Amino acid sequence: MAVRIFYWDALENQPKTKASFWKFGQSQQGFQHGNAGDHFNLDLLQWAYPGQHAANVKDEGRRLLLVGSVAHRVLDGDIVCGIGSKHSTIPAADGLKIRVWGVRGPMTLDAFRQAGHDVSQLRFMGDPGVLIGKLYPDVLHIRAEAGNTIFIPHYRERFEHRSNRHYKVVSIDATPRAVAEEICRAEFVYTSSLHGLIWAHALGRPALLVSPQTDESLHKYRDYFLSIGKDFCLAASIDEALKSSKPNSSPDLSAMIGSVALPSAAELASAGILS
Repeated sequence: MAVRIFYWDALENQPKTKASFWKFGQSQQGFQHGNAGDHFNLDLLQWAYPGQHAANVKDEGRRLLLVGSVAHRVLDGDIVCGIGSKHSTIPAADGLKIRVWGVRGPMTLDAFRQAGHDVSQLRFMGDPGVLIGKLYPDVLHIRAEAGNTIFIPHYRERFEHRSNRHYKVVSIDATPRAVAEEICRAEFVYTSSLHGLIWAHALGRPALLVSPQTDESLHKYRDYFLSIGKDFCLAASIDEALKSSKPNSSPDLSAMIGSVALPSAAELASAGILS
């Protein structure tokens, strides 16, 4: 049996023919594993619905939407259960019947409301990425290594940085578990990746958001900060981050972790999402 979901698959969406060149000792040939934040969908699905396979469905509705900034991709029959918006505009409710059961944050909730969708059935607010310690409980036993600081760049910047005396670069082109292990080994995390930040907080490591040096919108980052009740705070660049004062603790996400309520298998079957 399969659960119909949708997530952005970096491996599938990268060019089939790629020109490569060498930079910092790496061949820029696209993704090797995929964007860990998006591929977290697959591990989350296996954890929540053991034995079920994932069917990544792009162009038809009746899907479970869990993790990622894909609210602009909703289709008829979808169950929204944790995704976020990239901007304030999403498809209007006219002729589009979806169930909004969970959203990443209040900005996403407002986007659905403004588009005319019924949000009265909302069950939780929070990115399901906060469940990372539930999926990989063994990583919680990894101790931080003294002096170990890491930087997790946004995936578009993964070739623009290299490790140095200030930090070790951890690529988001990896399995979610591998990124989680690197976070747990760190005393401090710099990141321009949203899920790098969410996972650092969920795993109890202090972190500082670094503004992406691309055209990536800050909308999703603001949405997340609002969801955890914290002031939006970021450094303009990694160089500025190194000069900034660092948080000495991470937000307590235990209440959010406990609030994430995914649909039952019976509910998915009833909605035509599990078949």
